[in-house]
Amino acid sequence: MKKRWYFLLIALIISISGFSQTTEVTIGTGTSTNEHSPFNTFVSNNFSQHIYTAAEVGHSGTITRLSYNNTSSYICSRTISVYMAENSKASFSSASDILPLSNFTLVYNGSVTFNGWSQINLTTSFAYQDTANLIIAIVDNTSNYEEQSIEFASSTTTNTSNLYWFNDNETFDVNN
Repeated sequence: MKKRWYFLLIALIISISGFSQTTEVTIGTGTSTNEHSPFNTFVSNNFSQHIYTAAEVGHSGTITRLSYNNTSSYICSRTISVYMAENSKASFSSASDILPLSNFTLVYNGSVTFNGWSQINLTTSFAYQDTANLIIAIVDNTSNYEEQSIEFASSTTTNTSNLYWFNDNETFDVNN
């Protein structure tokens, strides 16, 4: 468990309700890198949860897209599921302190190629109310590993806002 938030929301695209404009929300500086989250491509199966505070997101609206920054030169495709929820949880207290996915909305399930800035256009948009923290969960059950790990831009935080799990021999059970 690392005290970092992962630059998952580098370009969280939120369409501001009541306006015809789209706002791109960037969280963090991206001055660090991490190969474990949002997933580790050097193992077969991964799970992670990320907490972004309402103050960090700063807008209510409909989330339609996420972007990750693969800072390595290695390009890969992964089959992932992305879940979102709003919750008052501000940090994780232990490695088992995950929120059950039954409280989340599945917003994307499919393949994504990660090459530099990589967008995930959500298949189900998420109505973020800005009344609680945004929690994003990523499940990668690609069931094969890559030749090497890729690294994602990240930022260091003072609280534990990210948890991750990975295993070559079993898939993450989204029901537990």
